[in-house]
Amino acid sequence: FWLCPGQKEFQHVLENRVYTFASEEAFKAFEAEPAKFVPRSREPQIPPPRLLVTGPTGSSVEKQCKMLSDVYGIPVLRIEDVWKAEVEKLLDRAKADKKQRDKEEAEVEKVLLGDDGQPAWPADWIPKDPPPEGEDGEENAEAEEAAEPEEPEPEDDGLDDEQREELFVKAMRTVLGSHLGACILDGTFFGDLENEEMSDDVKATRSLENLLIKAQRLPDITLVLRVKNDAAFAAVHDAQAIDEEDHALCEAAKTMDVQQLKDALEDATLVSAERKAAFQAYVEELEGNEEDGPPDPLPEPAEDLLETEEKESDRAKAKFIERKQMEQEMLKAFAERLKEVRAEPKKVSMDRGMDPAHKGARWHCRHIMEQRNSLLLRHQVSKLAPSVQKDLRARALAQISRYQDANPVRLMDPWYPGREDTYKYATELRNRLFFPRDEADLELFLTQPQDFIHQNLPSRVFVNPAIMITGPPLSGKTTLAKELALATGAIYLSIPQILLDMLDLGSVGCTLTKNLRELFQKGETVPDELIIQALRLRITKADVVRCGWILDDYPLTAKQAKMMAQVGIIPHRVLAIALPEGEAFNRSRILGSKGTLGDLDLTQQEPLLQRTRLDAHTRNWPLLRSFYSLTHDNVLDIDGKKCVWAMCDQAVKETRTSVMQRLEYYQRVSQGRPAKLFGLAFASTRIEAARSDWKQYCPVSLTLNNELYQVSDTRFMVEYHGRVFWMASEDFTNLFMSDPESFLQVPLPTSLPVLLTATERRLSITIQLEDYCPVALVDRKELTKAPGQHIIRFMDKCYSLSNKEAVNKFLRRPLRYVQRAKLPSKRPMIKGEKQVSLLSALTKGKDGKGLEPADMLTFMQASVAELICQSLVDAGEKRPLYPGSSPAESALLFLAKSLRAKNPVSTELKAEKVRADLQLFLSDCALPSKLSKIHEEKAGLEAMGCWTPTDARIYAELCERFDQIFNLTSP
Repeated sequence: FWLCPGQKEFQHVLENRVYTFASEEAFKAFEAEPAKFVPRSREPQIPPPRLLVTGPTGSSVEKQCKMLSDVYGIPVLRIEDVWKAEVEKLLDRAKADKKQRDKEEAEVEKVLLGDDGQPAWPADWIPKDPPPEGEDGEENAEAEEAAEPEEPEPEDDGLDDEQREELFVKAMRTVLGSHLGACILDGTFFGDLENEEMSDDVKATRSLENLLIKAQRLPDITLVLRVKNDAAFAAVHDAQAIDEEDHALCEAAKTMDVQQLKDALEDATLVSAERKAAFQAYVEELEGNEEDGPPDPLPEPAEDLLETEEKESDRAKAKFIERKQMEQEMLKAFAERLKEVRAEPKKVSMDRGMDPAHKGARWHCRHIMEQRNSLLLRHQVSKLAPSVQKDLRARALAQISRYQDANPVRLMDPWYPGREDTYKYATELRNRLFFPRDEADLELFLTQPQDFIHQNLPSRVFVNPAIMITGPPLSGKTTLAKELALATGAIYLSIPQILLDMLDLGSVGCTLTKNLRELFQKGETVPDELIIQALRLRITKADVVRCGWILDDYPLTAKQAKMMAQVGIIPHRVLAIALPEGEAFNRSRILGSKGTLGDLDLTQQEPLLQRTRLDAHTRNWPLLRSFYSLTHDNVLDIDGKKCVWAMCDQAVKETRTSVMQRLEYYQRVSQGRPAKLFGLAFASTRIEAARSDWKQYCPVSLTLNNELYQVSDTRFMVEYHGRVFWMASEDFTNLFMSDPESFLQVPLPTSLPVLLTATERRLSITIQLEDYCPVALVDRKELTKAPGQHIIRFMDKCYSLSNKEAVNKFLRRPLRYVQRAKLPSKRPMIKGEKQVSLLSALTKGKDGKGLEPADMLTFMQASVAELICQSLVDAGEKRPLYPGSSPAESALLFLAKSLRAKNPVSTELKAEKVRADLQLFLSDCALPSKLSKIHEEKAGLEAMGCWTPTDARIYAELCERFDQIFNLTSP
């Protein structure tokens, strides 16, 4: 439960591994039973982290502990306080044990005494008489009696120095026991610094380094804060406040007012104790003069008390620095002692401020906190030189790790075995060899090996670059191909060089070599078939198989590309360099001006020849590009006007991406996980042969949204268990990659919607819903005639859609629109159709049998009939009679206002307005009867004195409204 550094004198070798121990007892225990302490089936469990922060006064140890605690989320423990509390407990226990032993000894002594209380001597033995007390003895006795009583001696605990040291160590071991988890220890341990009664030996026994080492409780890391004297003093004391307090005391002393000086002394909290004692003595002198009487002159303040050359803050600073130097000496001894036991502390400077110091402290703690999983394993990793790792492999002293040649830090990175620096950063861990690719990866692996040794295995399929470079003449194809081959370690291939190698006198005399030699001797053109045979033979050689290939400016035509694909030569990427014609001619002129007669390749130096080469490229490149783009989707454009290094960087980046995509694909497929197909340059025939039961419909969309989403974007293809699935988007792709089985539970429907072609639409087909669009009918409740340009067949029935948006909606959820699309029994007549009279429809009808009574209502009649009936019923119940109008006129007015109030298409503002108008109309109809009733009651109420002002106001308002109605010509 506690990490403790081992010592060099206690080492043991077991199975070619060196184990170091902290003490001789641990060494003997391991030697007796090593299997008990060496885990076989798992990594040893690492205890929780413990950090110790210490420093002199003014170094802000407490603040740094608090900041680290907030960052790491672990508590702070002030080790001196808890240790002293535990020591007191143990000392109290020792004193109690001492009392118990003394009591037991007293009981034994009682047994040895006689009846008279004197010792029971043996019968034949007479003790000698005590010597008489001399004068010196009497004088000493008298002196002891005259002396004042001294303070009682401290209670004896019965411990000697060794036992007391064991008690101190036991207290530290108890405080930092197994119960203590991750924590930050506040190591300010200066309580015994100014204890003059304590001897140096006792202080050394009680020192922090002695207790931690002997208790074997050394922290994982020790941070010693360093700070300059001025900064430390400023962090603890306020010099200005000290001087102000001292000045206030001096001013109070000058007044010689006892009470004022006492008040100033009570308020003084920053001046030194010596300074306060001097002023206190002056106060006592003033009080003595007051007791003796007024004739005595009052004492003047002493000059050495008021007129000092240095400030009180300077004296405080000098005393502070003196104590700080003593603390630094203790910390120096502390650091040296820890260094001896291989636990050297880290120094952190506080001179630049709190935040920079905190940043430095966290940097020192990174391998203890952030990288703690690799704390033990880090010491077992070693960097190897290329020659050393070759020697270890040759002598079978180390084996290649389970990652083979892959980069353990980034398993999907290509390893490029053809590069010279592939094995430059080899490392060895537990007799296994790992091969990081650069300094950054090496540093990560050396500091955090635990994060990289338990990853999923990389692809077992060896993937190397397979790149083809093409472009117009003088675009830099050869230069780019050679630079790319050098950067990736791949083999540079060019068709002229391959043919020359085949004609080499030392080559095997095969049929291909003989045919090529005959054609060269005759001066005839080598056919494409022989060129591709030679290229295939070269690609199958060991160096190309091991390192990959970069093919320069071949194929030149689509026919050659198809022939290469038939024999299995398909590049992962086709890097097409784009260069304007003017730039090509300009480069040719420059080469011509710099060329010499000794140059072999004169075709690039003649500007007139470039026209022919450009025409050939312009004629063949579109077809070649179409073949690779449509079949493999592996063409990438590179700007030929850029510098060589920019073009090479882009080419290297794309090559690396192509290799990583294939490595990831083979790794995931070997593990039975879904893998993306985009960028792998697989042929369309291969993808078509592996099509799943969901065809090109997205299973995620079908499961989550119940939609049939037909996909055509090849970026979202995923292979799972040998079948290709098409996804609707990147998000759906990620969902399927995370849990494919959950999206394969909903099968594809047996009947799928199919959009008819123009030829199929010309055939005699029957359109459902009388050519009305089912999407508009379901979504918007509208009757929209479709023009007949978008017809979909679903479940052996055809439906016509109004636009492309409706087509997409119907294709995704056809069953929804088929089941919900129902034509109403009454439909408005479509413009442009033949108009027929009502009498003709009644007598003849559609089929000559006439119309049913329900069919005789028009669409408008059917929609407003219910509202009209309700208004007529209300008019019959209320029988409104508007003042000045006949019953028929009143009924018509009520009917009109009621229909306006019940209009379902009115806005809220309009509806509120017409409803208020209807209520006013009904109130006016009741006005005559209400006014007549109040007029009849008025005389009686006035006679009884019950006619109130409210009644008068209501009566006046009714009369005013009555006059308004009859003064207007219309309501």
